[in-house]
Amino acid sequence: MAGIRLYWAHFGTFDSFEIMRSSAPMSDNALPSPIATGLVKMTYLDTTVVPNDTYYYRVAVINDGVRAVSQDIVAIATESDKYTDNVVVLLYLKQTFFDEKTKTNFAKFGTAGDMTFVESPFEWSLALDGSKWLTQTSAGTPLSNKSFTIDFFAKQSASNTAGGVILSAGSGSDERLSWWVSVRPNSLGWAQYLDGSGGSGVSARKAFIGGPLVQEQYIHYAITRTAEGSMSFFANGRYLGTSQVAASFNTANPLITIGRLEYPAYNSAFRGEIGPVRVTEGVIRYEDEDFIPPTEFAGVQS
Repeated sequence: MAGIRLYWAHFGTFDSFEIMRSSAPMSDNALPSPIATGLVKMTYLDTTVVPNDTYYYRVAVINDGVRAVSQDIVAIATESDKYTDNVVVLLYLKQTFFDEKTKTNFAKFGTAGDMTFVESPFEWSLALDGSKWLTQTSAGTPLSNKSFTIDFFAKQSASNTAGGVILSAGSGSDERLSWWVSVRPNSLGWAQYLDGSGGSGVSARKAFIGGPLVQEQYIHYAITRTAEGSMSFFANGRYLGTSQVAASFNTANPLITIGRLEYPAYNSAFRGEIGPVRVTEGVIRYEDEDFIPPTEFAGVQS
């Protein structure tokens, strides 16, 4: 499936927005009928497009019976994710916790504490304050002994003075931790992980190199792992490094926690915002080199 997502800005009051679309530049004197009306958010996803075709859009704002129309916005439809069939979790966070893959609330993850949502470049993100996190509740798709890619967007709060863990996997009653991803304030942070042999030591630690500070901006993080246990980490498309971990990481509990490190020897939680999260099974999306990071994940948001 191809799609085009529009974003726009409007300063001042409004009642609603309308979207018009054409395959050629539009004339002010002969505008087509709107394809969407009554919109109250400044974003729109058009999924009725043909891949690689060019489209022209106009946004109209309605305020107290007065209609003002923008100039043409030109966009090219792009293909959806070629690994769609391998995606086992695709979470868009929109004032409800939502699993896009199954269209079922809380299908894969449960929450600790009441969730708070904030507007973001992804429409909505989940705000975490160190007392709330998400934990995978379904073992239907354990990642032990499998290759996978997990990527997500996160923004660390400026008040996060001690850093925190964004993502962890494999902790349980046997006190075994497979890996975790952490960030620190006023630097580009680092990724770190254990070898799965009981949580006795850090296998590797990689500092971010160059680029802007971590705090108060969204960063695309990615983790890939081969079936043999070779694990690589990326941040904003920058390759951070690779290390070997146990091929069968903590088979007693291969679940994933977002926003906290659930491990008895540590107490580290993330303060900030989490955007979309995607788990792809059996696919290494990113090789061990720098790449241009995505700005959002393909998938139809309802």
